[in-house]
Amino acid sequence: MQRVTEHVIPQKVRDLAPSVDDFWSLVAECGGWDMWKSSDYDGNDMFMHRNCEMHDHPDKIPEFLKGLEQWEDSDIMISVFVSHNPATKHALQWHVDEYEVFAFNLEGETRWDWFDLHTGTFKSIYLGEMDKLIHMPFGYSHRVEILSEGRTSISLVKPMDFRNK
Repeated sequence: MQRVTEHVIPQKVRDLAPSVDDFWSLVAECGGWDMWKSSDYDGNDMFMHRNCEMHDHPDKIPEFLKGLEQWEDSDIMISVFVSHNPATKHALQWHVDEYEVFAFNLEGETRWDWFDLHTGTFKSIYLGEMDKLIHMPFGYSHRVEILSEGRTSISLVKPMDFRNK
């Protein structure tokens, strides 16, 4: 089983990244925002905005994403999460994804916590704005805690078997 890893985002990629406003405008051209519902620890409804359709608009995909080492033209989904109120802090509770995730923050700060199957311990990685990305392989129980009032996070999502195609 692969390990969870973190990777520094190269400066050349950071230099190409659009502003948050420009990126949000781009999302509007790629299917817009969907409301995404989750629950906090007490079962209260929490809402974020999410777009999972940017990959369906290949002519709109920003060049900075293609500059990431983890980018592949085929078998990739681009998922964008936005939350802009403190109530969404715990919106991405413990879960296991059915795919690999390479995620980073265009804006804001998050902490990814997971249970490391290799060591039997809980671990964390802090992600700031465009500083590094996390690779969360399939099969790890993890959560994402939002540490800033506003955040725009981008995930490159790959099906489990993307290496075998």
